Amino acid sequence: MRVFMEPKENPGNSYNHLLSNSLEQKGADVIALNKKTIIKVSKGDIVHFHWPSHLYSGNSPISTAIKSVTFMGILSYFKLKRAKIVWTMHNVWPHNVKKTRFQKWYRSLVCSFMNKIIIMNQGLSGEISRQFNVDTGKIDVIKHGHYIGEYPSKQIDVRKQLNIKETDFVYGFIGAISPYKGVEDLIEQFQKIEGDHLKLLICGKVSKSFNKEIFDSINDDRIILKLEFIPDDELHDYLNALDAMVLPYKVITNSGSAILALSHHVPLVIPNVETLKEYIPEGCAAYFDKGDSAGLRDAMRDITKLDKQEYEKERAKQIKELSWENIAEQTIQAYESTFPLVAREKEGKTVKS
Repeated sequence: MRVFMEPKENPGNSYNHLLSNSLEQKGADVIALNKKTIIKVSKGDIVHFHWPSHLYSGNSPISTAIKSVTFMGILSYFKLKRAKIVWTMHNVWPHNVKKTRFQKWYRSLVCSFMNKIIIMNQGLSGEISRQFNVDTGKIDVIKHGHYIGEYPSKQIDVRKQLNIKETDFVYGFIGAISPYKGVEDLIEQFQKIEGDHLKLLICGKVSKSFNKEIFDSINDDRIILKLEFIPDDELHDYLNALDAMVLPYKVITNSGSAILALSHHVPLVIPNVETLKEYIPEGCAAYFDKGDSAGLRDAMRDITKLDKQEYEKERAKQIKELSWENIAEQTIQAYESTFPLVAREKEGKTVKS
């Protein structure tokens, strides 16, 4: 089986190479889809997209028009070649593009070209079906795999570097700092929790759309800021410095950050939404209702009382489910389901019941 993946590697997200590697270990030939390889796509191949919005959205109406027409031409070319087209829809709406009538219409059009749409949360199936007029039979749910082993330790003692005591309880936020992630609410609620032994470590590059004045107004020496991108080879050590990861997101479908924390034995404070609860068992997190600031503060208090034995027990079960071997098997089954039953039986392929 040949799979043309777009992208096969993503410098800002290791998901793609983890998926590609796991598929290759199952015998698939995974090829990066680009200008050079597009002409190699032929009948029976799989073309797998992940974040296609960058292929059809531009910086101006004119560039968007040109890119969107071009992308339709590319999808039509794959159809003429009788390749099967798959889209892993990581988000219902792209974060970096405004939700407009054009976006809804165009994403619906893209969906109509797909032989299979993969989503990472069962709870999104109905929404995607309604928003983009997709038959639910075309949608498969395949979870995001774990990150165990992906970020080896560099043996940096982050607590020592940042003058944090071993006895301190450290809440952390690690990742790109954008308006929809609720960092300002996290800062406000943390300052209302008493305790000199409590620390809040905020790490990540600040987006241009985020109001940086929020950081200038902080008057609490328990809050430690490292407002820069954390290199992959240091990520493990920063996670190791945390007692809990806090994700106060205002908008969320799935979160690689939550899976990253789970992969590194870090309990979570997260919104009480089904898309996250599918990944993070109750014994591994303290939940709060999205938009409830007082609830966020209470959950941050609750996580300090977490039962560690129960946490490790629940975590181990979830990590097993999120193994990349499982993810690869399910993805290959999704690919195979796009072919006619007769063709699959002729080639001796496994047919899903």
